[in-house]
Amino acid sequence: MIKSITKPNFFIIGAAKSGTSLLYETLINHPEIFLSPDKEPSFFCNHLDKHINSTAKYFDLYEEVKDEPIVGEASHIYLTDPSSPRILKGLFPDAKFLVTLRNPADKAYSQYVHLRRDGFECYNTFEKALQAENKRLHSEQFKKKKQYYYNYLYFHSGLFGQQLQRYFSLFDRAQFHIITLDHLKNHFEETIENILVFLEVESNITLKTGDRNKGYDVRFLPLQRLQRSLPSQYRKYLDPLAALNKTKTWPINKTTRAELMKRYETDLGMLYELTHIDLTK
Repeated sequence: MIKSITKPNFFIIGAAKSGTSLLYETLINHPEIFLSPDKEPSFFCNHLDKHINSTAKYFDLYEEVKDEPIVGEASHIYLTDPSSPRILKGLFPDAKFLVTLRNPADKAYSQYVHLRRDGFECYNTFEKALQAENKRLHSEQFKKKKQYYYNYLYFHSGLFGQQLQRYFSLFDRAQFHIITLDHLKNHFEETIENILVFLEVESNITLKTGDRNKGYDVRFLPLQRLQRSLPSQYRKYLDPLAALNKTKTWPINKTTRAELMKRYETDLGMLYELTHIDLTK
């Protein structure tokens, strides 16, 4: 007997560090929405050593679907990876897409802090990581990193205008619902209701709210990288030191932010032309 396959028809495609986890943890509680138990399968992309590494494994994520009309997943990689839009168009031409955006300079810094605190980023300042970006961008060896390549391209991963243009050149604009992190945080219930209307499911409903990520940084980067390098069964022995290593996240340097915003001007103009969303503040 041939096993029936349930295909997704809804994708939360990013951006990273812009509320995708909160959206996933909230929408998964809707009775008419089934979201993959693996939040970020990240299957339809390149530049990644995938943990979901076969078509069969991917569609197995949806084997528990019952009669939910909306079936989907949330992989922020699909926004930044240039290959994803064409792959998704070929397989799911009628899918709906949810996109959440934020100021790209703030996203870049948040992404750096996240990778640094988890022991993946080797540069101890954001400015040094930005200086290394062009070298990383053109390094074939760096592209083979086990972790997702574009996550380390802090500037380039925030070129939202270019990224959405790739999708809009293939899909109808009506297939996209675009929000901002600011609006999600400041008008949460309204934002969720509008998303449910877009998905054509019951919108007059109160959903359990997902957890909101609380950011932190680390004092001593080598300790964090040492813990990350250990086999998982040994990392727990460094947990007491890792807890002491945590510190609050310092804001982005004002000069660095201004320089980044200058670099983003052209792309933010493109984004506004495409979406009428202004992220220049």
